[in-house]
Amino acid sequence: MRGQQLAQTSMILGILSLFVVGVILGPIAIVKARQAERLNTPATVGKVTGWIGTILGVAGIVIFVVVMVVAVATAGSAEFTTSP
Repeated sequence: MRGQQLAQTSMILGILSLFVVGVILGPIAIVKARQAERLNTPATVGKVTGWIGTILGVAGIVIFVVVMVVAVATAGSAEFTTSP
């Protein structure tokens, strides 16, 4: 019974991590899946979606940082002209 609850929680958190704050919810889903598996309950869906959510969350953060760095570098190198 407890294993099934953990597997369902893992699945829900894993699915949510695909759409909302994957960096936080993904690892929690993975941990819950491992706990369920220790109780001999399969939790593959929660583990897989947790990993995908985590990877997408990290990729989103990396892309955001790269875009910000490029924006700052581009703004710093832009020529400003004043008209008389």
